[in-house]
Amino acid sequence: MRILADIDIPYLKGIFEPIAQEVAYQKGNTISATDLLHTDVLIIRTRTVCNESLLKGTPVSVIATATVGTDHIDTEYCKANGITVISAPGCNAGAVVQWTLSAIFALLGNENLNLSNKTLGIVGVGNIGSRLQKAAKALGFNVLICDPPREEREGNSDFTSLSNLVSKSDIISLHVPLKVSGRHKTLNLIDKDILSIFKPNAILLNSARGGVINEHSLIKYLAENSKLHVALDVWENEPNISRILLKQASITTPHIAGYSLDGKVNATRIIVKSLGKHFGVQINTSEIGAMDTKEKIHVDLLKYLNDNNICFNSFFSEMYCIKSDSEKLKENPEQFESFRNSYKLRREFSAYQLLNTNNTEIEIDWGEIGFMTTSSQ
Repeated sequence: MRILADIDIPYLKGIFEPIAQEVAYQKGNTISATDLLHTDVLIIRTRTVCNESLLKGTPVSVIATATVGTDHIDTEYCKANGITVISAPGCNAGAVVQWTLSAIFALLGNENLNLSNKTLGIVGVGNIGSRLQKAAKALGFNVLICDPPREEREGNSDFTSLSNLVSKSDIISLHVPLKVSGRHKTLNLIDKDILSIFKPNAILLNSARGGVINEHSLIKYLAENSKLHVALDVWENEPNISRILLKQASITTPHIAGYSLDGKVNATRIIVKSLGKHFGVQINTSEIGAMDTKEKIHVDLLKYLNDNNICFNSFFSEMYCIKSDSEKLKENPEQFESFRNSYKLRREFSAYQLLNTNNTEIEIDWGEIGFMTTSSQ
């Protein structure tokens, strides 16, 4: 078994060396067909586009991607040519929920908020969307959900149409895969027609895929409707992103919504376990990243109370200051790829233990958001 892996996937080095004939590492965006002429297993991230031009004529039989999505892989070609595709669904759901909530409250500001007066519309209710739905309800938001494939499968009356969701939501968060064709196509899902029915002063967040929003339409809309607040983590033509949209958007980050230490550990564990199972090899994944993720961080909830109301922006900024990431990208957009590859991985909510949750009149189930909780003695 000869393996070629993206050098930027953490905790991978040393795992397969004892059992593989050869293990090599290189930057994901530099991998070429020539590099694969003596490769059986390819381990990648989104920066390696796996299609016929890369794979044809190579012995690659397995592709493992340490990501949730597989839209950078031509899965139809792989299926037709006997190439197994392995991914890591749900690995970074906690990180993306953290990014989303941090962006929402950064845009809402530090005022005392009655979240029961705010409606959050979630488009795409898979691993990430479901967790966001649970967290948002725990915080007190009204929640609308749109997921046509799930609605079709389940026949659940809880779902609503995209147009209805957009017209009734104060905040719209996108969590769909990128589908370029078919009945449930998501390419350019948010176009000029959908933008035209947004509420005044709405917030739009995209941590899904860049092509889900028609950037040309969004740029034009923002030029005419400056009250729409936009938070973007994903872009068309990454890493060469639109400088116009970068300036227009309120919050801008370089495709790092899922970049938590916990999420990276999860992703590596998932693909390593799946590869071991595929090749009939027992690999202990519990030790991967264990030393780096064992620390628990204590946060005193009383610190964020004002007249027995929580200053949500300050609270969520304690764990992740999204504005800092945004400012860095706005100042140096040409370093988009560098920011991603050198990103200091943050900890998810699950790493934080909240103190004094029972010593307030606030009724929030913090566990539903992902936190550990304890009351002070």
